[in-house]
Amino acid sequence: MAETTELKPSVIFIPDISGFTNFINEAEIDHSTKLITGLIETIIESDILGLKVSEIEGDAVLFYRQGEEPTFEELVEQTEHMFLEFHKKLKLHGRDRMCPCQACTTAKDLTLKFVYHYGKTTLVNIKSHEKLLGPDVTLAHRLLKNEIPSDEYLLMSAMPTTGKSKKARKWIQLQNGRDSYQGIGAIDYTHFSLTPLNLNVKDPESRPQMLKYDRPIKASAKISAPLDVVYFTLIDNSLKPKWIKGLRSVIDKGNGIISSGQKYVYQMKSSEIVFEVGGQELKEGEIEYRDKTESFRLFSPLNVFYKLTSASSDRTEVAVEVHYKPNLFSKLLLDWPFRWMVKNFLTTSLKKLSNVSRQQVN
Repeated sequence: MAETTELKPSVIFIPDISGFTNFINEAEIDHSTKLITGLIETIIESDILGLKVSEIEGDAVLFYRQGEEPTFEELVEQTEHMFLEFHKKLKLHGRDRMCPCQACTTAKDLTLKFVYHYGKTTLVNIKSHEKLLGPDVTLAHRLLKNEIPSDEYLLMSAMPTTGKSKKARKWIQLQNGRDSYQGIGAIDYTHFSLTPLNLNVKDPESRPQMLKYDRPIKASAKISAPLDVVYFTLIDNSLKPKWIKGLRSVIDKGNGIISSGQKYVYQMKSSEIVFEVGGQELKEGEIEYRDKTESFRLFSPLNVFYKLTSASSDRTEVAVEVHYKPNLFSKLLLDWPFRWMVKNFLTTSLKKLSNVSRQQVN
């Protein structure tokens, strides 16, 4: 049987992802769940009030802290910090996004709303899991369903009364609201919009451009498959061992969604090569995909550029260039064994890429 403890004064704080339902229902489930997981992690990591997580409820996190209530200033700071960190995460996703799926393209439309309530709760231990219970927990959840005409706000069942008040931020416009709930009755609350905070979410710095050097190593192939098929065959980590010469497996160091800056490890027969996605450039009928690595000591950085061009509806031309920073070996033309090895590697791999791409069509 569960053992209950006494009711204690508690902070109940619920950040809720607005737009979650449509995002999950209309987008690819694999990528949407991975993106939501990353956003939930950001929400949890953004706690500055010493809150505890009671439950993760799909699109929301139930935070609590038994003890004294925060000041209004502390509550605003927590809300502002969490809101900004959430949107910084989305901005980074937008900068690095390469996947064209519905989930990855519409993640930018997500935002946050918050409910704050100070009441009494009890912790119930159920099979080693502590669950937060009490009428005030129920009330806080019910307050998520309200008539506020916005998707980003802080709703407070009552303004915090403790601590010294500070000068209110100019962007905060307090408004009063009232909603009725079955079994509870009419509840008055105070709320304000968080939309002005979006002005404080700056675009992240662009990633540095990958450089091209003299004397690149080149290889090319003509593949009897559409451009999009060849491209997804090229970037799909599960397919890479089928066409990259000597590759046994790929270890993804990211969240499984290909994006600029994502790192992954090529496990070759006798070595490991760490690559980082350098990005992509899309034009009509043309895609340039870029990878880079520092794993070759004498030839680092080594930057790989794949240029895919649609020759027809079912034919794609692939041109690969491998660039590396000039050094004493290359200046004295003593790098020919490395160049021969890379050229052979590219030629063999492109032939296999052609075969695997055609198999994806069939």
